[in-house]
Amino acid sequence: MATVIPCGEVGRQKALFDGASVIHFKGFACGLDFDSETVVSVVQSTISILSEADIVVWDGDAPRIGSFAHVLTHLDGDSPKLVAFKFKDGVSGLLKSFDGPLLSKITVCEVDPTPYGKKAWTQLGIHALNVTRADRVLSFGGGEIVLNEFDSMQGLRPVVFHLVDVPRLRNGKIQHSALHAKAAAYPELIRVVDLTGKDHP
Repeated sequence: MATVIPCGEVGRQKALFDGASVIHFKGFACGLDFDSETVVSVVQSTISILSEADIVVWDGDAPRIGSFAHVLTHLDGDSPKLVAFKFKDGVSGLLKSFDGPLLSKITVCEVDPTPYGKKAWTQLGIHALNVTRADRVLSFGGGEIVLNEFDSMQGLRPVVFHLVDVPRLRNGKIQHSALHAKAAAYPELIRVVDLTGKDHP
């Protein structure tokens, strides 16, 4: 059974991360081909990176095929713990999308969407980074929302975005991460992951 911490208990949410090694996991929410050689070749290495953390945080995407969150279903054992930040009206649906032993590893931090308006998804990611105080993100691809989160965090504090540059197919076209175009300009803050093991976050 998953644990759900209500949005009114932010202090309790923050306490989850005290003294823990935390990495945020983001990426393309759709369009990833988990049968393709390109994606399959990096999934295991991505899992290895995530497994080095005590806690993996993500923004509550369901683990459907095609989403970066599907990678989470490949994590075995008790570690790392999984923490989702999710708008409270979507918590029930998120929990229904997981089953078996993985569900017992999940803690959900409810978030009230009311203050965020049109930029809700970007603000959800920023809110999660502020609660956890983490300085590492691993992005499995990632579109405009991930890029907006990167841009927004530059005005707050440095967070390093490690990019697994897996492409997706969208509207019949191959699409790379929106972070990729900025990697050359921000080499210390956007690091394209060398999955031979040279650049682990």
